[in-house]
Amino acid sequence: MIRTLLMLAFSAGSALFVMPLLAFAQTSSSPVEVTGKFREYLDEDWKRWMQEYPEAATSAGFPGQNRRWSDVSREGIEAKIHHLHESLAKLKSISRDELPAGEQLNYDLYRELLETAEEGLQYGDDPMPFRHVVPFNMWMPMTQMGGIQQGIPSTLATMPHQTVADYEDILARLEAVPKNVEQNITLLQEGLRKGYTPPKLMLRDLPKQIADLIPDDAWKSALLAPFVDLPVGIPDRRRKSLRDRASKLYVGLVAPAFQKLYDYVCANLCAGVPRIHCRDSAAQWRRGVCVPCALANDYESDATADSRNRSLRSEANSRGNGQSHRFDGIQGQLP
Repeated sequence: MIRTLLMLAFSAGSALFVMPLLAFAQTSSSPVEVTGKFREYLDEDWKRWMQEYPEAATSAGFPGQNRRWSDVSREGIEAKIHHLHESLAKLKSISRDELPAGEQLNYDLYRELLETAEEGLQYGDDPMPFRHVVPFNMWMPMTQMGGIQQGIPSTLATMPHQTVADYEDILARLEAVPKNVEQNITLLQEGLRKGYTPPKLMLRDLPKQIADLIPDDAWKSALLAPFVDLPVGIPDRRRKSLRDRASKLYVGLVAPAFQKLYDYVCANLCAGVPRIHCRDSAAQWRRGVCVPCALANDYESDATADSRNRSLRSEANSRGNGQSHRFDGIQGQLP
């Protein structure tokens, strides 16, 4: 009887000792397992961001996104912001301390990207954690340094141009340009309602950049550059069909959309300046020298500006640096 009781006591004590060990073994993970979980998270997050930003996917060579533009509607932006919060929370759920030293560095770098993007939301910054040379701000989506007037032709130029399928993708994106332009006009409107507008200097070349996209001759537009010299591997009949469709899209959808954008920029970002300083259309801009409307009252006379630019050019040349540029017929040198 005593032996039986001792055996039962020993068995109970062993169970109490072993159970916590089993629980610990079930909840802890090896560095290899945690690293695998971290790497899987990074892969999935990268795929999601590429889906949210098709232009970035095109630039990075990520497949399957070449027919779309980023959705910058209110709903699209909210979805991106939601994913940013969700992504950061998921990263924090991974135990940094259980990662190898090299992966801890990757963890820290990626967390810093996400936290910086999250912090920037209060200033209207784009939720995209991967930083561009010129950051995109949703309250001020266009300046002469960046915006759809540069992003759209740049993306079209970097898309694959080898097969008929590649050109079908380009046509799909051309067809979607008006929607993208409308969404960006809405962003401009919301930014102005919040009281945000770029410094006037940052708007200096913006109207001209838009106008240059829609010349009278469609085939001189950067937007149709991919269709100028199609690959010889595409049959002649198909080449003609692709070019005809591109031309119709340009005339019927793309050029009117950018004309509307041009008109909005002149009428709203340039509010309060006499209309005479803005041409009635982008085509009239190209036919003569026109000081951008928002800046007309801030620029010197041509003679004063010419003298100032000559001084800057002379000073830059004496230092042996600077890049030549041309603005409104005045040659100058960036110091």
